[in-house]
Order: sequence, then C-alpha cells, then structure tokens
Amino acid sequence: PNQVAVPTHFFKIMIGQQKDGQLDIYSYLMPNEPIDKDTPLEKFLVAPELIEQNAGFLVTTEKIQKNKIRTINQPWIDFKLDSPPPSPRQKSLPTPAA
Repeated sequence: PNQVAVPTHFFKIMIGQQKDGQLDIYSYLMPNEPIDKDTPLEKFLVAPELIEQNAGFLVTTEKIQKNKIRTINQPWIDFKLDSPPPSPRQKSLPTPAA
C-alpha cells in the first residue's frame, strides 16, 4: 500500500536585517490543521531553537551569527520592506500587440 508522509506542523522563520547589521528574528510553528482566521499570529511564536531541533537544520550559521541578533519574537519594530531594485534584464513590459 502507498503511504504518504503528511507533516504535522509547518514553520516560518523571518529574519530582518537593520541598517546597522543587527537582526530581528520571528519564528512561527503552526499545526497542519484548520486555524480560525481570528487566531492571532503571535499565538504561534516559538523559539528558533525549537524549529532547529525539530526540522534538523540551524537558523544561525556563519552568515546569520548569533551575536548579530537584536531581538527574537519581540513586538514589531518599525518594520518596512524596501522595494526591490529594478531588474537589469528588462526595464519595462513590452507594448501589447494591437
């Protein structure tokens, strides 16, 4: 018989780098089951080490050093995404054919 492995949980780790090089980390672990849309996302915050232990990989490596981490799972700090730089390959979409 065919057996398909179904994950019991899903995780997401967000790492934001400040201009001074410091890092903010937010790590979430969610069960693989329906979640009420009114459930606050903060309910699923967990220590990054918990995800590391269960997923079998490290969040902190040579590129993401522990001594650069400013906060872990703290309230959002004036978070803003910068726009991505324009692609050098294509400056604009082609004009549609008439």
